[in-house]
Amino acid sequence: MEKGTRKWPFLLHEFTKKTRDLLITGYDCENRMLQVSTCPVAVPGLTLISTASKNGAKESSGAVRALYKYNKHIGADIQFDSISQISGNLTLNRQFLQSGIAQVTFRFPHYTSSKLNVVYLLPHAAFSMSTALHRFPNFGLSTSIGTSGIDFGMELGITKTSFFGVLNAGLQVTKPSYQATILLTNKGDMLKASYFHNLSKAKKISAAIEMSRCLSTKENTFLAGGSWGIDHLTVVKAKVDNHGKLSTLLQLGLSKKVLLSTSGGFDIKAMDRKPEIGFGITLKL
Repeated sequence: MEKGTRKWPFLLHEFTKKTRDLLITGYDCENRMLQVSTCPVAVPGLTLISTASKNGAKESSGAVRALYKYNKHIGADIQFDSISQISGNLTLNRQFLQSGIAQVTFRFPHYTSSKLNVVYLLPHAAFSMSTALHRFPNFGLSTSIGTSGIDFGMELGITKTSFFGVLNAGLQVTKPSYQATILLTNKGDMLKASYFHNLSKAKKISAAIEMSRCLSTKENTFLAGGSWGIDHLTVVKAKVDNHGKLSTLLQLGLSKKVLLSTSGGFDIKAMDRKPEIGFGITLKL
């Protein structure tokens, strides 16, 4: 596999990661205000993160998240939110299980999404099996094979009513400067293609495009965007979709511990509409 980057193939759900990071990550602060503070505590390996959000003049919400790592072998991520929900996951990593990773995801009181996931990693193959903890049978199987720059992956979902409840496949080519992916999802009814290109590592300029076509309805969608790292603390991003919505994002680091974010959404087909504007702030204490 690629020296210094990874030692095993990507699983299918990890395909298009660079494209998703460029086109999706950060834009979630649109039309809402966020305040985040990260507080390391006295317990070794434990970090607390508190989050508060407000969606315009409507509802407010908050959460406290606890991250814990023990001896690089065991990890826990637990979150308590303002609507009395508890969610999180427990992880045993590769050092504990040699070539495997085991993870339990849970949520209370709505426990229907709780599941167990086991991943087994080899130099040219990766396998993953997940099962729901509240009902049986409900399995998810994922496998990938790959070389230094090409990965092929498949996903299969098995339920009580359907042996092929989920059936997806994909091919991805990954190089230092670009990543190209083709996915066939929704039991072969949705065809997706994406491409990410690092135009300049020195200037941190990247571009990405994602296109999809529903074969049954012949409906097409696309999303294209770019990112420019002005310096090590400032990033500008923009994207546009097939509906004519233009979104922008500015992340300004005032210091290594303070990050301000502002985003906007504009309908270029109806400029008379009020644009969506959001603000965010991240504090590391």
